[in-house]
Amino acid sequence: MIMYNNKYTKYKINELNHFWMYMFLFSFIVMQLLEFLMWKNIGNKFYNKIISICIIILIVFIQPLVSLMNINDNDNLRKKLLKVYIFVSCFYALFFYSNYNIHTEITKGKHLNWRITPYNKIFALFLGVIWLFFFLYSFYHNKYWLGLIFGLVTFGLSTYNYFEDKSISSNWCWIVNTIMLFYAYKLLFYLPYKLG
Repeated sequence: MIMYNNKYTKYKINELNHFWMYMFLFSFIVMQLLEFLMWKNIGNKFYNKIISICIIILIVFIQPLVSLMNINDNDNLRKKLLKVYIFVSCFYALFFYSNYNIHTEITKGKHLNWRITPYNKIFALFLGVIWLFFFLYSFYHNKYWLGLIFGLVTFGLSTYNYFEDKSISSNWCWIVNTIMLFYAYKLLFYLPYKLG
């Protein structure tokens, strides 16, 4: 809907009008699909492991890298941040996932625990903050304050509500639906009224 409107109508959402932002949004759609598939196959060990690996690749690698590709104007900064994140995430993946039984569990609160980080809560929070920096830096750099504030508030609320049962990362469906409702409202009601 957003890409169609940006291309064929006068109602443009400029902050979302380029390839890497479309890929960023597409990664959320793929995340919802993977979460749906996980719920359907949670009891099957083989599919659970395969889907869990796909989820980890998407969250740990693809989404932050696609987000960093959205940095405007300063290619040197983007290149440096990409190199640092690739190094840090590869080191983390080799260290953590090399001897780790990758699978997803259902928590007591009936959410998915993708087991992306170790069970040490303080270390997991530390890793989450590092991940969030790389995930949201492009919003800060490009001065897209609404996206940055939404990301920080969402992370804070998710951490507060789901830190104990270790299902912080499984709130994608709520986050994506909120974002899409906002842009649907903007496209269907705000822009037509504003632009006449």
